[in-house]
Amino acid sequence: MDDSFLLIDMNNANLENFSKIKDYYIYLCHLFTLHHEFSSKDYILFNYHDLFQTPLQPLRDNLQSQTYECFEEDLIKYDLYQKAIEKALNNFKTKGKLSLAASQSNMIIEDKRDISKSNTNKRILNAYVLGAGRGPLARRLINAAIDSGFLIGEDIYITCVEKNRNAFNSLLYLQLCEPELFLKVKMLNADMRDFKPDQKVDIVISELLGSFGDNELSPECLIGIQNYLNEDSIMIPHSYTSFIRPVSCPVVWSGVKYILIFIKIKKVDNNYQSPYVILLNKAYYPIEKVEECFSFVHPVKNKDLNQIKSIHFKFDKESIIHGFAGYFKTNLYDDVEISIVPDSHTPTMMSWFPMYFPSIVRNHLFIIL
Repeated sequence: MDDSFLLIDMNNANLENFSKIKDYYIYLCHLFTLHHEFSSKDYILFNYHDLFQTPLQPLRDNLQSQTYECFEEDLIKYDLYQKAIEKALNNFKTKGKLSLAASQSNMIIEDKRDISKSNTNKRILNAYVLGAGRGPLARRLINAAIDSGFLIGEDIYITCVEKNRNAFNSLLYLQLCEPELFLKVKMLNADMRDFKPDQKVDIVISELLGSFGDNELSPECLIGIQNYLNEDSIMIPHSYTSFIRPVSCPVVWSGVKYILIFIKIKKVDNNYQSPYVILLNKAYYPIEKVEECFSFVHPVKNKDLNQIKSIHFKFDKESIIHGFAGYFKTNLYDDVEISIVPDSHTPTMMSWFPMYFPSIVRNHLFIIL
């Protein structure tokens, strides 16, 4: 990202005539003084500018370890998850229904899963991490429980559900390497859609969101667990909304046809009927405001998740539209939110890039005022 400029007077390139382009030189130097110093994040993101990525499909494919590792490095996301979980746990405490054995202790005690033998006046929370991956959410849940005064196995039971066998092996490895934290956590190698817990569930935690919110089938995957919720159960995330706005990006749009060799689509036209995850750089937005698209709230009340939305955009300038850029915002719990919407983007978070929906070949929108 070390930008450089070559100033040449095409009429006379001799240094003696530098005075003719001196003003340009001074102005470029001024522009450099206005630019912020690049951070380590800027250098990382630079490599992703206008780079096409096909959206992940973790329900269909088993993600590779390197993919998990990339997401796990985005600490701000998990910090916000832990904050939301702590608020949820404290919500149960303030209801007066819990009698914590931990008090001020941070000990991990022997797992006793037969609730019927426990003190009938004491409520023990059941927390499930669905799609636990290699364990980052489970770790944050454990940390939040300990910080809130819960004893794992006494005040709260934690179960991790993961269908990817390779990721599940990583969960088992955590139990071997960090028994003080994970030994009392129940690990299950199962598909969350078919999973049937043997007890009512109090807290459900997942990270199934894609760049457009629901595009990785988060609502569909979580419907099954709703049959086992209590009346006051909490699901994290609580809700999420997708957003969209028109974008003019001729260079990116032209590059769609060259994806042919990578994703093995037989017809170029089909390339333009698929969304892509792209950190748009060479793009112009004729409308700054993003419009809400689809919204989901958990637990979902209507299990028919089909939604159709008509969105009207008002243009005040002429432009050529090459598609739409998509974003999402999610409310984890209470006032804790994660967002990739431009005007409310969570600082330093890099887990999600915008979704790009290209216009179909030969069907550009020409906005003429």
